[in-house]
Amino acid sequence: QWQPTSANTSQRFAMIVILRAGLILVLARDAQGKLGKLDEPARIMTDEDCQHGRLQDPEEPHDVLNGTCVCDPNWRKAGPTDPLDFIKGLCSQYMCKSSELCSQSFPGSTCDVPGWNCNCGWKHAKSGFFGGDETEHAKCMGLMYWTSEAICKAALWVMSHLWK
Repeated sequence: QWQPTSANTSQRFAMIVILRAGLILVLARDAQGKLGKLDEPARIMTDEDCQHGRLQDPEEPHDVLNGTCVCDPNWRKAGPTDPLDFIKGLCSQYMCKSSELCSQSFPGSTCDVPGWNCNCGWKHAKSGFFGGDETEHAKCMGLMYWTSEAICKAALWVMSHLWK
C-alpha cells in the first residue's frame, strides 16, 4: 500500500513546479499586452493597489511596476502562478494555516499546503478571472494551481496503483 512520505511530497512539489512553469510561460506571454503600452505614462500606485497590504513608503510616488507593497498578516506577495500580480508585486497570496480557517470563509475548503491559498474546488478556482475567489480573510487557489494540483494527484494515484 502506498503511503505519503516526505519523498512523495518532494516529488509532488517538483511535478507541480514543472507543470506550472509551462503554464506561466504561456500566461506571461499572453499578459504582456495587458500591463499597458510602454509609451503610456505609468499609473501611480496607491495602498488599494496592494490588495491585502499597503505601500511601503506612501509619500513617494510609485508606478504600478515598481511599487513596493508591505503585506498584511497571513498574506504575501503573489508568486509566479499569478503572473500579473507577481510582476506588479501585489499582496494577493493568502497563507493558509488550517482547513478549519479556510472553511470559515469558504465552507468545505481545505488547506492542502500550509502557507498557500485554500483549495476550494473547481467552482471557486474558476471565479475571479480564473485567479480564485477571495474574501478579506482568505483566498482560493486559482484555476492554474487547481488544475496542476488535480493533474499531480491523478498522476500520483496512477503511479501508486501501477507500482504494486
